[in-house]
Amino acid sequence: MGNWGTALAKIWGEDGHTVTGWTIENDVYESLMMESINHKYLPGIEIPNLQATMAHEDILESSEILVFALPSGVILEVIDLVLPGLRPSHVILDLAKGLAPEEASEDGMISNAIEQRLRNVNKSNPVLVLTGPTIAPEVARGVITSALVACDDDSVASKIAQRLSTKTLILTSADDPVGAELWGAYKNTVALACGLVDGLRGSIGGDNLKAALVQSGFNEGRYLLSVMGASPDTAFG
Repeated sequence: MGNWGTALAKIWGEDGHTVTGWTIENDVYESLMMESINHKYLPGIEIPNLQATMAHEDILESSEILVFALPSGVILEVIDLVLPGLRPSHVILDLAKGLAPEEASEDGMISNAIEQRLRNVNKSNPVLVLTGPTIAPEVARGVITSALVACDDDSVASKIAQRLSTKTLILTSADDPVGAELWGAYKNTVALACGLVDGLRGSIGGDNLKAALVQSGFNEGRYLLSVMGASPDTAFG
């Protein structure tokens, strides 16, 4: 469990959900079980309602919604690990920020790569994408945060968004997972560019340049979505 998964586990547990976290790191497991804190990834924040395990089979047995809060470089390996134990009732929620390796997905979409793996073993579990401007420590502290839940079936996205929304995590639904996933990856490049502008303060950088960059980046992002076959309106959340 990294900082994003731990932050979500905290607020969902406080909202009444039964949450079990999976980790392969012994020090993370011990700190969660003994102190209810993930010292390695989210220090100083107590998660009292979280159960932890180092056996992925425990997650498959006890959970309905499988939340994959993993880096884009490893999420497909974990999907392969859990595929044999998936039940038809399991819902897959992809939180990875980034694109799939070229050899794993022709279009770079992690959600599409997951769906292909499901088809390869004759399974059809719903695959959803959760993405947005989310900083884990702020979510854990209760800072109001908005994010998008997207699925090809908008009724499924709507149900999951309603179920996992809390007083401080506001989830909206969409039927464009490709657009949501692309926008989630693309926005980080704009954020990096804004950071470069901050580094140029005192010379050519300032709020004027940052505002122009955000506007230009937003327009370029909407164009990217349309070129990739997604809906440009997904950029609005």
